[in-house]
Amino acid sequence: ALLLQYAAQIVILIVTKNYYFHVVMMVLATFMNNLMCGYMTKKIYPQYYCAGRVTKDEINEVKKQVGGAFFSKLGATIYLSADNIVISAVFGLSVLGQYGNYFYIISALISLFAVIHNTVRPIYGNCIITEGVKNNFERFETFNYLYIYLSALCTCCLLCLFQDFINIWVGVNNMFGIQMVVLFALYFYVGRIACVPTLFSESAGLWWEARIIPLLAAFINLGMNIVLSNTIGIEGVLISSIISSLFVNLVGYTRILFKNYFNIVGELKLYIIQTTKITMISMVLCGITYAITYQFHVSSWMGLVLKGIVVVVLFAGVLILLNCRNKQLYKAFSLIKKTLIKKRG
Repeated sequence: ALLLQYAAQIVILIVTKNYYFHVVMMVLATFMNNLMCGYMTKKIYPQYYCAGRVTKDEINEVKKQVGGAFFSKLGATIYLSADNIVISAVFGLSVLGQYGNYFYIISALISLFAVIHNTVRPIYGNCIITEGVKNNFERFETFNYLYIYLSALCTCCLLCLFQDFINIWVGVNNMFGIQMVVLFALYFYVGRIACVPTLFSESAGLWWEARIIPLLAAFINLGMNIVLSNTIGIEGVLISSIISSLFVNLVGYTRILFKNYFNIVGELKLYIIQTTKITMISMVLCGITYAITYQFHVSSWMGLVLKGIVVVVLFAGVLILLNCRNKQLYKAFSLIKKTLIKKRG
């Protein structure tokens, strides 16, 4: 369905050269896709159909949760759009193009992590319904350990490979300074560590309880964008996003999750200690890896691939040596195995 949608949009742009027709086609394709999903669902699973009556309390609960989900999506949309709007207004389209080149790579990585989210969200949602809080906290702790280290590996790759990639792809004239690369890497990492409590909050159905957090993060980000971009430059856009993600999204969703679900003494402290420890180790490893690979200047895609292999081997190798006796490492591998088995089932 997506392949047909993209093909139709490409044809419409080539033939009509009208962006509005392109957008209308996107809406129509989404509508047709929903109709097709409904038809196939009824055809494949005819035994499932709507019956009976829903109580007023149940209807109100559904409305409340849908409203919370709506505010969450609205806030996320505003949050992601704020940076581009401010950059284009303050610095112009040329700087926005440079920024877009870097952000395109980060968006691709975020899309890969979204596959993880979409895989584990229903699994953990089922575990929250069928298992106890203690078992689910152990699962949360193990997933947090694995997810943050994976995020740190990707962050290290961004830090070490970003400039070489941009240079080969669009040329040296479209490159930012190293300070922007560091900020982009921090932006990615902070956003990823904030996703763990967010993911488990969504799995636990805490949409309504967390309804204000995405909107608050979006408007704080927008306000700080306007102020910092006019005072310290383009770096202010990323700094505002990092701060809002760290102190609003991460802190907010963590508070909601531990207040409304993981409500056992000591669990929040364990989570904070684990996340802080992993972050400190990851920052040191990123610094060491960058210092070693800094002199490896590449000018071809093959050279970039080889440098990427060196970065991954250095970071992952030292990380495994540091964690070879850590029980969380073995729990993480066990969690991956169980998740894949449940997904196949």
